Amino acid sequence: MNNTFEAVARKWHADQAAKPDKWKPDHAGRVIRSLELHIFPDLARRQIGEIMPLEVLGLLQRLEAAGKHDTAHKVYDVVNQVFRYAVMLRLCIFNPAAELRGELAQVEQKHYRTITDPEKIGGLLRALDGYTGSPQTRALLQLSPYVFARPSELRLLRWCEIDWEARQYRKDGEEMKNGIGHIVPLSRQAIAILEGLKPVTGHHEFVFANIGSKKPLSEGAARKALARLGFLDQITPHGFRHMASTRLNEMGFNSDWIERQLAHKDPNATRTAYNHAEYLEQRAEMVQAWADYLDGLKAQSGILQQTGG
Repeated sequence: MNNTFEAVARKWHADQAAKPDKWKPDHAGRVIRSLELHIFPDLARRQIGEIMPLEVLGLLQRLEAAGKHDTAHKVYDVVNQVFRYAVMLRLCIFNPAAELRGELAQVEQKHYRTITDPEKIGGLLRALDGYTGSPQTRALLQLSPYVFARPSELRLLRWCEIDWEARQYRKDGEEMKNGIGHIVPLSRQAIAILEGLKPVTGHHEFVFANIGSKKPLSEGAARKALARLGFLDQITPHGFRHMASTRLNEMGFNSDWIERQLAHKDPNATRTAYNHAEYLEQRAEMVQAWADYLDGLKAQSGILQQTGG
């Protein structure tokens, strides 16, 4: 076996990517690209057993100096796993990355901008209804607060994943961040939005397809639309999840139902997989109550706007 850092790293990467329960294809792509961009240019041809901690630290600190603190931590995690793999194969006497634990600057926890004040939520919903861009983008914005799925999950929704009779859509584990399949019950309001979009993109694979390319809307489409509406400084596409989670908890809904609807991974390590239909009946009732609540806020916002209140 070629014992250069690149050869060992690619062997490790191939082993991990081959495990069906380990990585999704898009994650595997991000991992190898991070190595190709930030590590291989300097360490690719080095014998992995000869690399010292300070060499690795220098590459990570270069990222920090460029203001890429989050990237530095992610690259460190990857490099650390490569060296652990090499130690396991007895290609290294020790893991030089392990010596660097605590050397990188701490990254502040990311907080997504969101709106939780009921009156402001109502104003936001009215603004989303008034969006004058493409019908696909408007529908994506309108559906986001009702469904509160991860932005990528919703943006990549396919028509074939929607069960109209059951009023739900289903996502395979390969497309979910946690690798676990997910059933999402839909409110009457969400179904109406999707039905309204069907004449526009129903003949395409993706619900939110670009008419020209037939590909789904870009990752930045929702952000650009929120910016155009003047709301991006108050809420991000991901912020709809936090908005729903905060309000639903305050409204007294069962936290297990909320967490399952958000497709958060079960923190109980003894459970290897969710039942796809876990709390499905309760979640269906919850999302309908949530949709009705949102419509009430939107109507109240309209009354306040008309009266100048």
